[in-house]
Amino acid sequence: MGLLRYQPYQGLYLLYNALSTIFIRAPIWFIHDLIPYFRPVPTWSLWKALQVRFYRHAAAVSGRIGGLPILNHTSLTSNQQIKGLWVDAAPVDLIVDNLKTWVHIANVQAMPIPGYWLHKSPEVNVGAPPMPGEKVLYFLHGGGYTACSAHPSDFPSHIIKGILRPGIAATVQRSFAIEYRLTTLDPPEPKNPFPTALVDALAGYVYLITQVGFAAEDIIVIGDSAGGNLGLALTTYLVEQQTLLPDNIRKPGHLVLLSPWTDMGQSHRLLPKTDSFYTCQSTDFIEDSYNVKETAFVGPHGLGAAEVNPYISPASKNTEAGHAGGAMRRVSYAKFPRTLILGGGVEMLRDQIRTMAKRMEEVEAGVEFLEFSDSVHDWLALGTEPDTGDALGAIGQWMDKGV
Repeated sequence: MGLLRYQPYQGLYLLYNALSTIFIRAPIWFIHDLIPYFRPVPTWSLWKALQVRFYRHAAAVSGRIGGLPILNHTSLTSNQQIKGLWVDAAPVDLIVDNLKTWVHIANVQAMPIPGYWLHKSPEVNVGAPPMPGEKVLYFLHGGGYTACSAHPSDFPSHIIKGILRPGIAATVQRSFAIEYRLTTLDPPEPKNPFPTALVDALAGYVYLITQVGFAAEDIIVIGDSAGGNLGLALTTYLVEQQTLLPDNIRKPGHLVLLSPWTDMGQSHRLLPKTDSFYTCQSTDFIEDSYNVKETAFVGPHGLGAAEVNPYISPASKNTEAGHAGGAMRRVSYAKFPRTLILGGGVEMLRDQIRTMAKRMEEVEAGVEFLEFSDSVHDWLALGTEPDTGDALGAIGQWMDKGV
């Protein structure tokens, strides 16, 4: 990245990419993809093929400059349209067992964190007590733990805005998203490594129960990409530590995982000719900088944690007999809440998502896995793909069926 992280070099580089994309790349992409055979996936529409090419290029540019300026945990935006507030730090007495150890290793301090509400009806007050029978979405956004925001203006909120449309999920009237601290890639040492985001996610969960008044069984934890990883980690913690936590801080009633990032280790990347991490690079938009993000995220825990820690890599194959490094503790999903998993058939994380789904389905009957054959990674967050409507409909039906 070098000089591209600083002005005026960053601005000049972005200007160059904008102009070259408009006048050179886009016309070439358009001509190339006019014939379905030459599209990354022949069944894609021309518009979808162009979308994926644009997002791939944008992700690569963002990676080279160290990420675009974004909203983060240091500030709060709140007005008549943006319903934000500060959430109290996660109570120290709720940080127990392994999480307490990881917090000490990473020198993580619990702190107040911004959060944002989205309402189906504008008449609902911020933080109003739940209505009879109401379910609430607790949204954990994606972005590789290094990018994006819980703010309603950022693109992950497309997911929640879609679910809150009239006629999608009758039992859901609003959503709350926590602005968890992002891991930074800044030298000399990354900031906010694991388990910082988990501590912040716990703070938002406790807020919904103790401040707003939702029962745990009426909370639907939903996360996309890295947010799916965080949702799994939070739910695992609440299930495994139930005896050490207060009676009201229980596991959520429902869990929704959208293109979840479930293996930060190498166990799904050992076979370049068959693993989707490699075979789907030409059909997905995410750029291949995962090693950088993973190194920053595990921080002082070391890369070995990505191979053996089930809170970081729940789908790691290192739990399987005969697999290299098979010393990982495998989580029991028998006590997990009702779970819906969505994945894309041409996304790079496809195989690890399949592993995660199979692992949960083996022990929990309340798990449903839907794979959309022509979809890329986290397509619901992009908000404009043709199959977004089908996925939103499936999510709404699943939510209403669980009432």
